[in-house]
Amino acid sequence: MKNIITLAVLFISLTAFAQVGINNTSPKATLDISPNTIDGSKPEGLLIPQLDGNSLKTTAYGTSQKGVIVYAKSAASPTDTKTVNVTTEGYYFYDGSVWQKMTGAAAGDTTNDAWVNDTTNGLVKLGTKADGTVRAVGADFVAKDNGQVGIGTSSPDASAALEVASTNKGMLIPRVALTGSTDQTTIPSPATGLMAYNTGAAGLAFKGFVFWNGTEWRSVNNNPTISPTITSLKCTDAYLEPNTLSAGVAYTGVLKVPYTGGNAGLFSGGTGISSTVNTGLTATLNSGELESGSGVLSYTVSGTPSQNSPIVASFNLGSTVFGATGCTVSVGDEVGTNVTTKKIIYTSANANAAYTVKMDDLEFKINPDSGTYGIVYMRFTANPNLTTAIRGMDIWQWSNDNQRIRSFSISTTTANSLSWAILQDTNGDYFNNALELQFTSEVIVPGRNNLYKVYATRFRSSGSNGIYVLTVTKY
Repeated sequence: MKNIITLAVLFISLTAFAQVGINNTSPKATLDISPNTIDGSKPEGLLIPQLDGNSLKTTAYGTSQKGVIVYAKSAASPTDTKTVNVTTEGYYFYDGSVWQKMTGAAAGDTTNDAWVNDTTNGLVKLGTKADGTVRAVGADFVAKDNGQVGIGTSSPDASAALEVASTNKGMLIPRVALTGSTDQTTIPSPATGLMAYNTGAAGLAFKGFVFWNGTEWRSVNNNPTISPTITSLKCTDAYLEPNTLSAGVAYTGVLKVPYTGGNAGLFSGGTGISSTVNTGLTATLNSGELESGSGVLSYTVSGTPSQNSPIVASFNLGSTVFGATGCTVSVGDEVGTNVTTKKIIYTSANANAAYTVKMDDLEFKINPDSGTYGIVYMRFTANPNLTTAIRGMDIWQWSNDNQRIRSFSISTTTANSLSWAILQDTNGDYFNNALELQFTSEVIVPGRNNLYKVYATRFRSSGSNGIYVLTVTKY
């Protein structure tokens, strides 16, 4: 034991002023430790006490241990008021009540960029950049004596507590995912007026800037952020503005669909819905805010229709729309300036084949079959070179309230030979002197973006005479 103590004393020197030197005889501080080797052949350094993070919670550390340094080998878990900062392994010192992390200087520039007192303007400001060079105009950071702060400006507006100035950047406020319109967990105890950007990634589907009004999160225009709902869509009342479509002509308009039972919820724009029947158009729901009650959903419609009005464009709005049952709306049936109508009117006891109406390369007549019966025919005046038969539909309406609807076809052989073809099936319907009749037929020629609508009627006049009307309209 004597040998060990004697050996230890050889390495420790004490000065008259109670300074201690280890491995040296001239200590320059209260404790001065010199290494045994300097060539790296042996580990050198001061190894201070190493403890688990939870060990630092002990009441043994009080004000008398202020300044103690330890190395925590692990984080405290769970933390308490004393170890709230002990979240990772590392060096910590005790400030008398809380363990504080000892952090090293960040890598990079270490220039001391002091704040400059500007007594003339009553503010303090960062004098230089991190590298010591002069700050450019627009790179200002100032704090005025009255509490105003300016970023990018040396003179924040008198009405602003904080002014951020830039011509090519914006201000990015915190983005959160709120779980509902009354969520106070994602942001604990939100202050009235607190603003954030809701991403819509959690329960609150609304995307955009919101603020806390003391009771709930609202949009910046003070509307509820609840999910939008309606009671019903009034699909049969949907309308298109403008309501006329022209084949091959670019179209831009608005589809409006009335609804009932809106809850004032906000909604984002939708994805495009392609039209059917009259194809080539796309309807896209515009973002907006539901009315509290009845209102109108607005869709932007654009594209190039494949056919002329009154062939409608149909849009399937979906199986549900904001909680209401969805539907398909059909619009665009208004006749426009691209519609051409021709007619012939004459008085005769029987139909007269000499009276015809010509439209493009088509010719129509009411032919007196069997000498007295009137039946509508059509033919081409030039070979259309069709490879597909013509299809059509007739509606017969007599004055005794009888009605018949029939489909018909005209073969390519008949059409291309320029022969007259009857616009009905083989049922044998016709005009006669006993009953008045309205006849309507719609004909589409394959390969053409036109609809030909044929209207014929016979009004009884004096005696056996009748007034015959034949009208052909091209859409």
